Amino acid sequence: MVTQDTIGRFLHEQCVIGAPFARMASRDIYSLYVQWSNSIGEKPESETALGRRLRQKGCTPIKPYINGKRSRAWEGVGLVTCQEGTP
Repeated sequence: MVTQDTIGRFLHEQCVIGAPFARMASRDIYSLYVQWSNSIGEKPESETALGRRLRQKGCTPIKPYINGKRSRAWEGVGLVTCQEGTP
């Protein structure tokens, strides 16, 4: 049982939703979410649950070609690169 909304917290603290031209590979965002969840002592939810939440937030699943291979990715989500007030 999940004790708190770890996906919502991850998206709020670590991601930018709705950023123009932002894209992330599905496996990359899930891997980062799992690492982040483990670092705060929470059990990560499934990749399906993360995808469901990304759709709810308005992100679009896409299948671009990367290095000549079809990949799964999300459009409309990126990572926060720095905190406000830091260089």
